[in-house]
Amino acid sequence: MQRSYAEALVNRTDHTCYGLRLHAFCLYDLLFLALDQNAAYFGDQPTQEDLLAAVLICSSKPQDLLSGRHTLTGWRKKWFIRKAMFTPFAAELAKFRAYIKDFDSRPEFFSEKGGGKGMRAPTILSLACFIEKHSNMTEREIMTAPIGQMFWKSAAIAEMEGLTSAEIMTQEEEDLADEMIKEAQENG
Repeated sequence: MQRSYAEALVNRTDHTCYGLRLHAFCLYDLLFLALDQNAAYFGDQPTQEDLLAAVLICSSKPQDLLSGRHTLTGWRKKWFIRKAMFTPFAAELAKFRAYIKDFDSRPEFFSEKGGGKGMRAPTILSLACFIEKHSNMTEREIMTAPIGQMFWKSAAIAEMEGLTSAEIMTQEEEDLADEMIKEAQENG
């Protein structure tokens, strides 16, 4: 069994960053971090502003984010930002990365790269639609479930359906796989 599967299932529930409790990292969180192109998740050199935005996303209720706002508003948001200015950035960034590592544990799709071109739909949408089609989960259940579990669920469904990784990989995943192979060849 891949260790990352166990990691996707067993998660700490006490993740906090800048004093805010972070909920289970889910596809909605990934979606909003992607829309923000947030460097706390996607970049090597995040700023404190990136981390604050990521923490607000990962501590807000999905229905609030879908309505275009964070759960933390008004004076509470101002207090949060002010308090964060006096908190060591590196320590909080480490907490956020530990939170992501705890929840975002995916199957190793890239071990058998197929020959065909992947789907063109965004990875998040493809994953959600695939699980919704092959399970009785609703879109909201899929989008708010811990992200690692959803990646594993989709991998298990694909395997049961007899699909190869090349058939279910999106263009984003193919590009990432190509990048990883190229990097490995350069470093190898």
